[in-house]
Formats: sequence, C-alpha cells, structure tokens
Amino acid sequence: MKKLMPKLKGFTIIEVIIVLVIGAVIMLAVFVVVPQLQRQNRESQMRQIAQRVLVAARELQEQGQANCKPADYDGGTDNRNLTSCITSITGALKNPFSGASYLIQTNNRAAGWRDWIYVISNAKCVNNSLTSGNGAIGVLYTVEPYLLNTSNPDRSTGIVRCVSD
Repeated sequence: MKKLMPKLKGFTIIEVIIVLVIGAVIMLAVFVVVPQLQRQNRESQMRQIAQRVLVAARELQEQGQANCKPADYDGGTDNRNLTSCITSITGALKNPFSGASYLIQTNNRAAGWRDWIYVISNAKCVNNSLTSGNGAIGVLYTVEPYLLNTSNPDRSTGIVRCVSD
C-alpha cells in the first residue's frame, strides 16, 4: 500500500520557522551594528575636525593675532572673529551630523551647540571636559546632538568630547 501512494516533497513547518528565525537574527544584527559603525565614523570625522581646529588655534596663538585669540579658560570675551580666522587656515568645517558649517566659539555656556566647536586657551582636557591648564588650548566638540537643559543646567543630552595639546 505504501508503494502506491506518492511521497509528497516540500519543507516542514519546523524547517520554515528555523529559516525565518535565522533570517530575523541576521536582520537584527545588521540593524544594531550598522548605526553603531556610522556613529563611530562620524565621531572619527569630528575628532579629525577638532584636531584641525586645535592646530589652527595654536598657529594663531603663535602668530599673536589679537583679533583671533581664543578666550581664556578663567574668563575673557567671546571672540566672534575666531570662526573666520580658523576657517581661513583649515577651510570649511562641516558637521558630519547636520552638514552645517561649524561655528567656532570661545564661550562654552550656550543653550545648544550642535554645530559649534569651542576653543578655549589655558585649558586642557580631563575626562572629556576642560580644566585650567597652563598655556594649553582645549577644543570641545559634540559627538551626538547636544542640548543643554536650560531649566536644569546639570542635565543635558548628547555626548561631548574634547582634545587639547
């Protein structure tokens, strides 16, 4: 009797479920890993930009141009000419997140600074924040979009990094 019935060919439901689960695991891995790699690439680009700004600020300091001097860590006025002075050396500086041109500032007490880089003289980096440092130049930049919580200045969103010489 078994010889008279044709054998049906195909996949069992268990085999189909196993293939779907494997595919879902692969897709999940791709959706988790790819954004992380993109963020690391942007962070690397932003660090290179901050290094270029640091070199340009040091060059301006050595030239002694008063209208292009970063503010001192312990105080000083915000120098609005700093963006044009530094970009005259580095060229246009574009934020990998927004594509907007960076603004170079010397006053790091702003409410939101997604497209700003802060250059402070007599400052050095310690644990990604600036502290007073003899003759050093510190540069703060954002890794993730950053916004200071104006109602509670101790709380903010985003990631800030810094480099110093």
